[in-house]
Amino acid sequence: FSHVNGDVGLLKKFFESPEYKKADKGICLGNIVGLGCTPDSQDTIKLVREHTDLALVGKSDTKYLAEGQLSKENTFDGMFRGMYSENIDFLICAATTVVSERTGFLFTSSRLDESSKCDRRVLSYNEALKEFNYVLRNFPRIRFAFSGYSEEPSVFDYNSGKVIGLNKNQRLFLNNKGPYLISTGHLSRIERKGTYAIFEPTTSSLEIKSNSQS
Repeated sequence: FSHVNGDVGLLKKFFESPEYKKADKGICLGNIVGLGCTPDSQDTIKLVREHTDLALVGKSDTKYLAEGQLSKENTFDGMFRGMYSENIDFLICAATTVVSERTGFLFTSSRLDESSKCDRRVLSYNEALKEFNYVLRNFPRIRFAFSGYSEEPSVFDYNSGKVIGLNKNQRLFLNNKGPYLISTGHLSRIERKGTYAIFEPTTSSLEIKSNSQS
């Protein structure tokens, strides 16, 4: 899942959902805090720290850190006054991309090819191709690359050259060869319900689920 955007109430419901509790691993693909650095951001970071196995930092998270002019002695200006030091250490140490060529997985919160100008709502063929050329050039053993960047859930199949848009609660079976670039969508959405992904590695099945914001 990605883009919690500082919505602590939504995140609590998500972590308490049966789907999340059944998962073996929980992975956050970045943008934990909101762009406005809401007062709930500290609690949101704390929840992610406590309930995920891997968490990346996105643009809003790094901006949150940069604007705070951090000090290890808790002498923060503005929004950082009194912030948990554990949260600061967590965001500072977190990566934007994690790669495991042994297992064939890559997780990223942002564009890998910085020359890309990806539409945040839809993962286009040309932009996905740039991303995959970057992956194959640098990490040739990757079969599944999960991205939290694009707002709409989709799968790019490199071999067929197709972008597969995914409907909520739709299950897609992928072959083990890959490579695939998978967008989970955003957990927090202003206009409508957001999405997250459930991936089953033994069957290479992917399911896009709708979160509960009601």
